[in-house]
Amino acid sequence: SGGVTRVTIFKEWRLLWGMAFIAAWSYFLAAMRTLPPENYWDLYPFAITFFVLFALGAFVYHVVHGAQDTLDSDRDSVTAQERPQARSRPSQTTILEVLALVANAGLFYLLSYRIIEPRFGREWVAAATIGLAAFHLCGAWVLIALRRRDPAVLATFLAGTAAFIAVTLPLVLSNRWRTASWSIEALAMVWIASRLRSPVLRVLGLLLFVWVGIRFLASDLPSRYGG
Repeated sequence: SGGVTRVTIFKEWRLLWGMAFIAAWSYFLAAMRTLPPENYWDLYPFAITFFVLFALGAFVYHVVHGAQDTLDSDRDSVTAQERPQARSRPSQTTILEVLALVANAGLFYLLSYRIIEPRFGREWVAAATIGLAAFHLCGAWVLIALRRRDPAVLATFLAGTAAFIAVTLPLVLSNRWRTASWSIEALAMVWIASRLRSPVLRVLGLLLFVWVGIRFLASDLPSRYGG
């Protein structure tokens, strides 16, 4: 996995990354099936390693070799002839790589819950979700700091940050605070989307608002006033 990640820094070999992703996680799941649940914790360092390596492998090539956003930072240095070319330059990251980032993070979260919850309790699963939120936030910060114009990956990282914060709050708070925490998270997602002009993040925020409304009407109100 480490060798594949090093290769993907210099070569855009999506097939190699995909094969390594499937093989590594399949081997990990097969190893879990051979162990009793109390020994799952011994495999968790490998899960962390796989998540980090495959997350980096999915987008690091585009961070290293991607287009720099000169329109925002060096506007005065770009000539009139160069600006149309800069605007028309497409994002290098494909939808498959975005889906790979989402699948990698989702799989790691599910495995973290399966490994941590029986041994330490649900509250300690929040340590994994906080780590996932921090990882996605750092990824977004790197893209912004390096001025890489890759809106698909940036939106994915910001959405991942918001999603794992939303997952964390119900884990550490009581059930009565879940709807309130998710509504605050939905508001934050919509605000970030408006600042970044990201339709993907805006849709996710609005969908979370819809879910909050459904939960409030179908669960919270009946449980409090149902008699």
